[in-house]
Amino acid sequence: MRIARLSAYQVAVPLRRKIKHASFSRSESSSIIVKCVLEDGTTGWGESVPRPYVTGESVESVFAQYAATDFRFLNESNLDTIEEVLQVCSELRLIELPEIPAEYRERGCFGNAARCAIELSLLDATARSWNTP
Repeated sequence: MRIARLSAYQVAVPLRRKIKHASFSRSESSSIIVKCVLEDGTTGWGESVPRPYVTGESVESVFAQYAATDFRFLNESNLDTIEEVLQVCSELRLIELPEIPAEYRERGCFGNAARCAIELSLLDATARSWNTP
């Protein structure tokens, strides 16, 4: 099984009430949604919630990483077993943006939101194609 298409979307979900904490307040939650369609038509979904005050990532930086990364190797990868899927996830390398704040570069956490949505969509799509919860 191979990936036919990956698509990424921004979704802003209004919150019922404003949430406040020490470093931020918000009235909506912005998420990245990734749709993974396999060659047999099976669709999987992944989500991540980039937060500048946690990992330095924003919705804009996630899309910038996606735009700068060459994903062609994903189209050539076999996803027939869980081991192959995990291998593809471990080999996923997103382009490191030059404007990453030093604090997040040193912690090694920048890019986790971008990676998370893709990995979850791959895992969801392949599990669905195998009829495995």
